[in-house]
Amino acid sequence: MREYSIDSRYNYQSRTVTKGTQEKYEKNGYYYKINKAGNEGYVEYIVYRVLSKSTLDDNMYVKYEYCKINGKSGCRSKSFLGENEVFVTMNTLYEKMTGRCDLPDKLMALANAKERLEYILDIADGAGIDREKYKTYMQIMMQIDWIIENTDRHVHNYGILYNREDDTFRLAPIFDNGMSLNTDRKNNKTACTLSGSFSDQVVAFGYPIVPAFKIDYAGLRRDLKRIEQTYGKHMELDVLKSRLAEVQGIFDGKAL
Repeated sequence: MREYSIDSRYNYQSRTVTKGTQEKYEKNGYYYKINKAGNEGYVEYIVYRVLSKSTLDDNMYVKYEYCKINGKSGCRSKSFLGENEVFVTMNTLYEKMTGRCDLPDKLMALANAKERLEYILDIADGAGIDREKYKTYMQIMMQIDWIIENTDRHVHNYGILYNREDDTFRLAPIFDNGMSLNTDRKNNKTACTLSGSFSDQVVAFGYPIVPAFKIDYAGLRRDLKRIEQTYGKHMELDVLKSRLAEVQGIFDGKAL
């Protein structure tokens, strides 16, 4: 496992307070996150490996390296911002459109996952983002979160990328998957984006469930075996294998 020594002057504090908030550094176009609640760096890495064996374009997700940072376990990833780009969270889009800062409360006040999805799409639509394209983006993200049981997909870690020079938008890659696979054994496995149920979030896009991507299970099986040989046995890898076996019928693969 590679080790990085990062000086304290590169430390930055997240402006949001969530259970996934970790000690973070930014240096030379890379982000570094140190584990806080569990084995988040390892989880980020193995989830990235799952997505790398899918039919998703590789610009749809962040690539993570499992590593040590200042002697502690964590992960490293390259900045996904292009020149003149800023990441605009869904929460920020909502604030700019409404002048309010209560998006989580607004979403939870709606009746069900489908209504919350439509409300988020209304925000994207109002900001000039293609509604159907953003719906597909959300569908991919909710299906990923369903597979890995991501309990920390809040309104600050998904959104869009805005180019300040030419006033254009593009989809942000999917990132921040570390609070998944029961790595924080104290959490109650409750989803938090559209519903308290991972399956309800997926069904909000229609039933029967249509996969937004497919997984190369044979290739992934080999990859996960190599990871286990390299880093040893970890509870999170067993949870991942179990989850993949449960959803294999929908994603047209074979059980691991």
